[in-house]
Amino acid sequence: MDAPLSRSPMAAPRRALLKAVGALVLGVPIPGGIRAGPMVETLTLTGVVWQWQATIAPDGTLLWQPDQPERYSVTFLPDATLAIQADCNRARGTYAVEGSTLTLQIGGVTRMRCATGSLMDRFLGELEYAVAVQRAPDALVLVLTEGAAMRFTPAPSVPATPGAA
Repeated sequence: MDAPLSRSPMAAPRRALLKAVGALVLGVPIPGGIRAGPMVETLTLTGVVWQWQATIAPDGTLLWQPDQPERYSVTFLPDATLAIQADCNRARGTYAVEGSTLTLQIGGVTRMRCATGSLMDRFLGELEYAVAVQRAPDALVLVLTEGAAMRFTPAPSVPATPGAA
């Protein structure tokens, strides 16, 4: 027989996750000042390069924030694959979305030696723990198993150079 939820060693992480996902579904503020919108039937992730801005703990504490967000990005491709920039390395992977539930699997990763202070391993590790997704008007939020939230914003578009082919 399973232990009651309150006595299970996973009780606190489960409660944090349920609280974070509940906040996303209800459209209430979540850590980092992000206000999630109401759930939408089809969550559009593709067509955008999402740059990592921060990871926020369930209590609102800033856990990680890259100095150069453009070096940490995720692109969800229409064929359910991922293109990831993790500081000086690149990675590929796959994803599946059902409602707000997200499954990510990271495959091959290049292993260049990045500069001291790189958040590459932290970034890739957190991505693998993403379990839910919410699209806000100006951000994408990935909720992690322990209830923390990774916040992403769209990469700025680069204007076309006149005369370029």
